[in-house]
Amino acid sequence: MCNEGPAELGVGRWLEPLLTSLFIELIYILLSIKYGLIISKYILLKYQDPFTYINIYLGGIKFLKKNVKISVELDYYEITGRYDDVVRFYSAVSEESRYLRFLAAVRDPAVIYSHMWSCGGRTFLVLEGRRPLALVDVVPCYGEAEAGIVVVDSLQGKGYGTRIAEIFAEVLPRLGFTSVKAEIYRENLRALSIARRLGASVDCRGVICTVRLDLRQRALRGLAALRIAATP
Repeated sequence: MCNEGPAELGVGRWLEPLLTSLFIELIYILLSIKYGLIISKYILLKYQDPFTYINIYLGGIKFLKKNVKISVELDYYEITGRYDDVVRFYSAVSEESRYLRFLAAVRDPAVIYSHMWSCGGRTFLVLEGRRPLALVDVVPCYGEAEAGIVVVDSLQGKGYGTRIAEIFAEVLPRLGFTSVKAEIYRENLRALSIARRLGASVDCRGVICTVRLDLRQRALRGLAALRIAATP
């Protein structure tokens, strides 16, 4: 990983995410063909109706998209101080998502980031290929990291939040932090679920929940799991 953003690539900036999407779509189609061929003979013999087969085939593609996750490696780079990149990212984020991220209505994220960066905060843009997925903010707060993740609206609920949280649980110790916390609205059940899956403690008082993850304990649990897996 690096602290510099990717070079300007002209057509490549929109061509690569398009090709990535087409590649993933092709995999889903190939999977559906593979499994469709297995059951096609049975369906045609039972129903003797090609339209029924087509409907089941299209339903199979929908099922695969919902239940079979095709992972593309995620990358990130630091954009601290780059207001234009922040504003561009938040153009794909709804007011509701901004509200859940900042615990307040925010029209101009640049104002928030100006203060955050002046306090030593750092911001990372997460990408899949060259498609922006999320921003991760890390602010030092009395010896621990205060972190926030916001995923673009069109990609929420697809497992990216969990993957990004797991990546940065490994990154933060390299930045010098041994624990991380976040403040989350009690109604933000998706974010609280991610925190619990990571092993964080959750303390809800009123409408705000404070989640805290001990990164050292998480690392020790990972080592213990490796030892168990390596035991003959």
